[in-house]
Amino acid sequence: MDQRDIAINKSKEIIELKNLINLSMSLRHLIFWLSYVTINSVVQWIQMPKSNFFVSDQMTKYGLGIMIFYIFLFVLSTSFLQFRKIKKISIVLFAILLYYTLKYLIYYKILPAATEYPRLEFELFNFYLPGVWWISHYMMYAWFYWYYHQSISLQAKNFLLQNEQLRLQYNYLQAQIN
Repeated sequence: MDQRDIAINKSKEIIELKNLINLSMSLRHLIFWLSYVTINSVVQWIQMPKSNFFVSDQMTKYGLGIMIFYIFLFVLSTSFLQFRKIKKISIVLFAILLYYTLKYLIYYKILPAATEYPRLEFELFNFYLPGVWWISHYMMYAWFYWYYHQSISLQAKNFLLQNEQLRLQYNYLQAQIN
């Protein structure tokens, strides 16, 4: 095997490892969100009268929250930081508008027509205020998640820099001895 073949095999191994890590991360996210939704739904099912609990309501509510989480996480991501602030704000506002549009369509049009979900009277206060509370929660979750990953990344870079510095000092001292 020549150097080129070794380099090609090494790059293939790295790509396979990255794909495995991405799959692992996706599975962790899926398991986390399924657990989160299940635990919260069970708690609400225990607390609410059984006639007021709807699985479609839970799926819609948490689905919209998860959508807000990933949109805001996208806005915070490092590769996205090159956009201007106005573009970031417009994406967040679009996500909020999308949230309220989907919420209105699902809760006031689709669910009452497709299931036994009760028809709701549209009240401005009851429609917007819980949504603001819900959106702020998921935006904070996204920010905490982003901050955690940024901190880990910075710690890893600092560790590598310290190792490099120690290696250079060791080489310098070894050169002095020789």
